[in-house]
Amino acid sequence: MAFALVVLAASGLLMRSFARLHAVKPGFAVDGVATVWLSAPQLRYPKDSAIVRFYTQVTDRVAQIPGVRDVGVTSRLPLESHGIDMDPVWIEGDVASTKQVPPLELYTTVDAGYFRAMSIPLIAGRPFDRIDRQHYDEAIISTETARHFFHDSTGKSAIGKRFRQLPGTPWHTIIGVVGGTRDTSLAAGPARVVYFPESVSTDTIINQLARTMAIVARTNGDVAATTRAIQQAIREVDPTVPTFDVRSMRSAADASIAQLSFTMVVLGVAAGVTLILGVVGLYGVIAYVVTLRTRELGVRIALGAQPTAVAAMVARQGLTVSGIGIVVGLVLVVLVARFLRSFLFDVAPTDPGTLASATLILVAFAFLASWIPARRAARVNPLEALRAD
Repeated sequence: MAFALVVLAASGLLMRSFARLHAVKPGFAVDGVATVWLSAPQLRYPKDSAIVRFYTQVTDRVAQIPGVRDVGVTSRLPLESHGIDMDPVWIEGDVASTKQVPPLELYTTVDAGYFRAMSIPLIAGRPFDRIDRQHYDEAIISTETARHFFHDSTGKSAIGKRFRQLPGTPWHTIIGVVGGTRDTSLAAGPARVVYFPESVSTDTIINQLARTMAIVARTNGDVAATTRAIQQAIREVDPTVPTFDVRSMRSAADASIAQLSFTMVVLGVAAGVTLILGVVGLYGVIAYVVTLRTRELGVRIALGAQPTAVAAMVARQGLTVSGIGIVVGLVLVVLVARFLRSFLFDVAPTDPGTLASATLILVAFAFLASWIPARRAARVNPLEALRAD
């Protein structure tokens, strides 16, 4: 019974974490968004201008697909590992940054349509222009980045400020601030992100546009059909360009909590098996005790004891055994709670509601396992019991 409570409580904690993860707002659209990764080959697109022209043609073609509302490109998608780029941010005029290396920020290359396709709101300033009209020296930051560097969650004070990735590199002017997104996982808070435009640099030293990008399309229709249409559109622009990791943002969100889902299923099955074993074991013990005490129970009934009183006495014994197991189980839950912490989201390892629910479930099954043999004890015939060997 003690182990049944431990596994049952752990399963309940994971179920609450799973439910809260599904209810969390990631800061971007999850449903109705198709994503397709592709890469512009070096031999066919040797220059930055050729890369920009290629992705412009692709986005224009995808925008013509029936049902597609918005389309954009990005070098990195939330909850995915492709295209992760982290660099420091050196704010112009920040004396503190000259004395120490600033923290690393997530850098992402996007176009103007990306924020619309992902339903990431513009908080302040303005978005980028079309991909073929974007300016290299512009940048957009997330609200978390604005809060960290400018202590302003509205983003207004960040507009017009300049920064660069490293000393000696070109300056970038912040033209907009967008809403925060949970980029690394749904369980983590909104990340600090810096968005760069996919545009040709005027600096001859920096001439490296993102070749591998993801097409992001928000659609009113079927996402699977839209992804197939996107692949066809890419082939129409250039049949030699390969596509990969074709899936919806819903699939990416589900994959990000796959480990938690698997652990929850395993613990759920273990909790069910352990609960059944505990209840069957308790029932067997109480039934065996009733068999051993048949003559005693018959004598009690013969001397005037009410059958309901006899049944209650036997049930109390079973519940007493269960109560001891529950107390031991609660102690074990407290001891193993720290091992569950890494799997939980927004739920304490010793959550009172979950522990109370697990305890009530166990008590209910323990009462059922005790009451069945207790009723049989109340039906003992005194004459037959006294004649028994």
